[in-house]
Amino acid sequence: MIKSIIFLIGLLMMCNIQIGHAQNVDKLKTSLELLQQPREFQFPIDSTGFSNVTTFKFLLSNGEALPFPIDPKNSHVVDFNNDGQNDIIYQHTFRYGATLLFVNKDNSFVELWSGAGALVEVKPGVNPTIYVRNNPIGCFNNTQLMALTVHDDNTITENFIAYHDATEIKDFDTDFKQQTVSGILRTQPVVDNEERIDVCTGESVIGNHVRIIDNTKVTVLKKHKDWLLVMCKYKDINSIAWIKN
Repeated sequence: MIKSIIFLIGLLMMCNIQIGHAQNVDKLKTSLELLQQPREFQFPIDSTGFSNVTTFKFLLSNGEALPFPIDPKNSHVVDFNNDGQNDIIYQHTFRYGATLLFVNKDNSFVELWSGAGALVEVKPGVNPTIYVRNNPIGCFNNTQLMALTVHDDNTITENFIAYHDATEIKDFDTDFKQQTVSGILRTQPVVDNEERIDVCTGESVIGNHVRIIDNTKVTVLKKHKDWLLVMCKYKDINSIAWIKN
């Protein structure tokens, strides 16, 4: 009997690990698909139901009133924390654009999260995931995708993926194997070690270097001749770059 229980527990643990891995792979696939969207791609905003909440106050996270008027056309009305009440994802178009999440609380909408970028996808579920994409502009030469998983206690788990605008993102492999590698992460699968001055910062940079890594576990997204396109975590951001295999 005890052996049967131990076997059953082990089997359940193995199933949970497999399910967790599958969910992570699905989320990674979704993120990579959204990263490959053209820059003019825009998530369709659904303002259905906004007229029912026009009397609500909009508050910042510090309790102060929102300093700008809300445009219904930029308001995506959706219950993103699964509490039965409609919340609002707002697409702010001031300057370079930003996305704000407002949670429905005590007849007010309170800022839960805000950041630069455009809303590109909302995946419903037990813990819905909201995807925000920030494109290169000016001296900011990275594309960044933020996957925001909202939990029922209104906490948010953030997952960031970024890559340089010189890095081509397409035709990924599907197995996403893990590998430990060392070497120089580069924006392209070519060796460029020429020193130059960055026109934005005035600092000296070396060719197409991104960063040097040593015995670091990465996720292999694609193989090209003797190069690997990998995703490598650094300072809470998953960077996509090339490395010599």
